[in-house]
Amino acid sequence: MKIVDGGVCAIKGVLAAGSCDDDYGVAVIVCKDCDSTAVFTSNKIVAAPVILTQNAVENGKLSAVVANSGNANCFTGDQGIEDGKAMASIVAKELDFNCEDVAVASTGVIGRLMPIDIIGSLIKKLF
Repeated sequence: MKIVDGGVCAIKGVLAAGSCDDDYGVAVIVCKDCDSTAVFTSNKIVAAPVILTQNAVENGKLSAVVANSGNANCFTGDQGIEDGKAMASIVAKELDFNCEDVAVASTGVIGRLMPIDIIGSLIKKLF
């Protein structure tokens, strides 16, 4: 592996930022209208962010990825979908992108509703 000075932001057209607070963190990686593809779980249990990102990559393009830690947004039902959409919406609004062009990823505690007030605040903070 070769370490690249400047990390992911050393790549032309790529921007990234993150923020955290206690048990939660968020990161956003931006590369407007980039080609995208993805491989997804074959598990029968599919978390809300996976569903949202499957939809986002259908057209082969993404403009941003928003990821959070501290909450997996898995086994959260319809509310999990709404919370994932809220994450994508905040990013899309800040960057003037379409929500459908923002992938969502989450990792952390399974079966607990997303603390969207905290996560949303952290996303806004990183901008």
